[in-house]
Amino acid sequence: MLPGARVLAIPEFRRFWIGQTASTFGDAIYFIAFLFVAEKLTGNAMVVGLVGALSAIPYVVFAPLAGVLADRLDRRKIMVIGDSVSTIVTLALGLYALFSPSVSVVAICLAAFSLSTVNAFFNPARTAAVPALVPREYLIEANALTMASSQVISMISLALSTLLLGAIDKFFPQLFLPVTAFLNCFTFAVSAGFIATLPALKPGRDETESEKPQGLAQKASEAFQTGLKDIKEGLRVLGHDPVMKIALLVNAAVSVSISGFMVVYVASNKLWFGGEFWRLGLIEFAFVFFMAVFSILAGRSLVKRPGPIYIYGTLALGLLVLLMVFGRNYWIFLILNALCGVALPYVWLTMNTYIQTAFKSHEIGRVSAAWLMVQQAAQPIGILLVGPSIEYLGLATTFAIMGAAIVLACLPGLLNRKFMLAPMVKESTSSENQLA
Repeated sequence: MLPGARVLAIPEFRRFWIGQTASTFGDAIYFIAFLFVAEKLTGNAMVVGLVGALSAIPYVVFAPLAGVLADRLDRRKIMVIGDSVSTIVTLALGLYALFSPSVSVVAICLAAFSLSTVNAFFNPARTAAVPALVPREYLIEANALTMASSQVISMISLALSTLLLGAIDKFFPQLFLPVTAFLNCFTFAVSAGFIATLPALKPGRDETESEKPQGLAQKASEAFQTGLKDIKEGLRVLGHDPVMKIALLVNAAVSVSISGFMVVYVASNKLWFGGEFWRLGLIEFAFVFFMAVFSILAGRSLVKRPGPIYIYGTLALGLLVLLMVFGRNYWIFLILNALCGVALPYVWLTMNTYIQTAFKSHEIGRVSAAWLMVQQAAQPIGILLVGPSIEYLGLATTFAIMGAAIVLACLPGLLNRKFMLAPMVKESTSSENQLA
């Protein structure tokens, strides 16, 4: 049986998957394109870092609210609204870039901030939606298929963009940003269309909402109090989970270390490899190619304990980044970057599936949001630091610092016996399809 055939046979999940696949096609290039344009406009690594930081800040600001909404509202509606807003933002950016005599970095910053704000609400709803679309024993397969197809589509998108956008940048540079924005606009619209066909994806909750008539002020006050209660409850749930409380700590430290990687990509391409867009695209292509292949392999693996997979995968990532100190040769750098794509699927899939199986339906949104919030809260720090690090310490030293920090971040997990021995929550009573 082909990987993912069982979950794609489920009509609702198939429509969800098609929508996400379409959106991923455009997503694969817009962030790297924003950084590329910012570098071309200013030539300043610190400005590139600022654009990256503005892409991370919304996750910090809005993640608690996003998690509460994903655990209280119809997740389908949240995703459709998110894709619709993203369609409008990218359409506006494309029209602005097409008709403006010169593109402002401020416009790039606003677009990056807006799209990340939408994603801050979209991602917890998407994570929480999957368990409602597939049987519990199919979860890891569904997650693996989603990740693998995401990487394959990213790979195809990057390959096309390396050729198409690389040529546009060379011969018609004024069209580079409009074409990128319009492509994203189309894919967001397709995603919204498919997700809109799904049934309602409401979280199951034990409590019933008040049916008494209420004024607007009373409704707002109760919504605020309920939101605070939900956030506190979500934090309490996380604090009592032996895997998540350590994984969150490691996640925060790793995120600080790795958050500036796209900025470093752009700087490496400029300082070491000539600065052409096709070289930058090929670096990312190699990464997602291996991500796609090993996402399938990771999805077919029987995960018994999430802790060791998460820690050893992260440790391998840190060692590979350390070796990039010696990556002045383009092909060596390309290979090291591709090998990073081997480690990450095991790290991401393991924790994503754990979140979906270890917590109740009405808790998944908040747990997922907390995971993203911790990850993204660390990112502005790392992104803003990497620009000055490249400027004053050099690119090789920056790679050394990033790699060493990732390796050291693994220590809390390695030294915690309870974390390393905690089992993955069972997905089925069947002896064949359980994550024991």
